[in-house]
Amino acid sequence: MKNAKIWVRLVISILLAVMASGAGLIHWATLEQKNLAIEQSKDFAMSVHQMTLAGLTGMMITGTIGLRTIFLDQIKETNHIESLKVFRSDAVVNQFGLGFDGETPSDALETKVLVTGESYFDVVTSQDGRDRLKAIIPVRATENYLGKNCLFCHEVPPNTVLGAVSMEVSLVRAGETTRSFGIRAIFAGLALCIPLALFIWFFISRMVTRPLDEMTAGLSRIADGDIEDAKLLPVLRRDEVGAATVAFNQVMEKTGELLQQQRLSRIVFENSLEGITVTDAKSRIQLVNKAFSDTTGYTAEEVIGKTPAILKSGRQDADFYANFWTALQRDGEWRGKSGISARTVRSMPNG
Repeated sequence: MKNAKIWVRLVISILLAVMASGAGLIHWATLEQKNLAIEQSKDFAMSVHQMTLAGLTGMMITGTIGLRTIFLDQIKETNHIESLKVFRSDAVVNQFGLGFDGETPSDALETKVLVTGESYFDVVTSQDGRDRLKAIIPVRATENYLGKNCLFCHEVPPNTVLGAVSMEVSLVRAGETTRSFGIRAIFAGLALCIPLALFIWFFISRMVTRPLDEMTAGLSRIADGDIEDAKLLPVLRRDEVGAATVAFNQVMEKTGELLQQQRLSRIVFENSLEGITVTDAKSRIQLVNKAFSDTTGYTAEEVIGKTPAILKSGRQDADFYANFWTALQRDGEWRGKSGISARTVRSMPNG
């Protein structure tokens, strides 16, 4: 990843950020879809509750209550309900008796609904791993419940809990719908990432990568000494890339001037009639010109890395060499008799 190009790293980073955000959004949307499916199942349970009570009330009025079990089985089969049960409260039992088998509460939840009069809804998982909505919905005695006056038959105070309808509604279809939604959302997100990646690549390539490549090529030409082939880049924008382009052009112009000066200095150095040496801070010879070699007889390869002490002839005393070095250190040159001269130029210290 460290060796990858900038646009590759940027595209991957942005896509990973988008995918992470998209995954979070899809997860949230899937949960919302699941909650919506549960709410719809609650509404469906309320509809079944009303349908069941309306049918049983009609059967009691027409005297066909004996078909109660068949009626409940038909509702279960028609509406894909896992279980359906109607049971009485103590108020109805005290007035009309226990009724048919199964018309009494069988667990603590059913008893709690009869006591509190509040509906109970919860998602439970069966042994086969399928989710179900367990709903226990109470029935209250009112003057108009499903178009009937409950108080006409039941001798109880208004809003007394007469019983409840308990059922388990399968959430298999709701789960399939939620999973289908999640899969479609994932594919939609992936389909969105493709044009997004192409757009990011195009944008970065045009706005960042291309200018950087041109600057890199220009700097490489400078390093190779091909300053004539290096061209100034057009400044198209005023952003960070534009500022870098301006700085690059300034470097190019300054480098051209310095290289030109260096070439002129080299011409003067090589064509000088005086012997010239270039030494470092420790007086080690770094460079000599042609006149030096012609005058001393030493080639550049023989003296580079050594000190000018190599030129001692042994015919001069210590005072002569003391004056010679003092003049070179102070003035950068020494002139002797018969037009003999020496010149030295200090280079930057090594290290």
